[in-house]
Amino acid sequence: MIKAILACDSQGGISRNGVMPWPHNKADLKHFQSLTKNHIVVMGRKTWEAPDMPSPLPNRTNIVVTRNTDFQTNGADVICDNIFEQLTSLAKNSTVCIIGGAVLFEQLIDIIDVLHLSRITGHYDCDTFLPMAKISEQFDILDRVVIDNMTQFETHIGR
Repeated sequence: MIKAILACDSQGGISRNGVMPWPHNKADLKHFQSLTKNHIVVMGRKTWEAPDMPSPLPNRTNIVVTRNTDFQTNGADVICDNIFEQLTSLAKNSTVCIIGGAVLFEQLIDIIDVLHLSRITGHYDCDTFLPMAKISEQFDILDRVVIDNMTQFETHIGR
């Protein structure tokens, strides 16, 4: 199974200057950990290199996707080509979790089965956004849980 686990503000924003712009959100981080622990997490190079990203994420198999064939890193496998084929193959025996960024999510949206989207209330002057219209077209909301006045978790299933 291929899942995407993402968080965005009220306008679909996911980052500003390469980092999550909202205050530390303990509920969202706990939710993220519960969804990804002991699974494969897949991220773009910019997400891997983000200053607020612990790299590698512990208790997970980390995979970085990049076009740079010379890119090397400690703690993660690197995929530079045949992304769809490799991730689809991995998903036959494991849960694959796409965790960012926006470009990678858009590239892989057609092979994502389930989208877990944390909605962080507020506008945080983001400069990177999820394609919310495309998400609405390709996914149905399966479940919505309001955690507190700042956070709600949505589970979307692909059509």
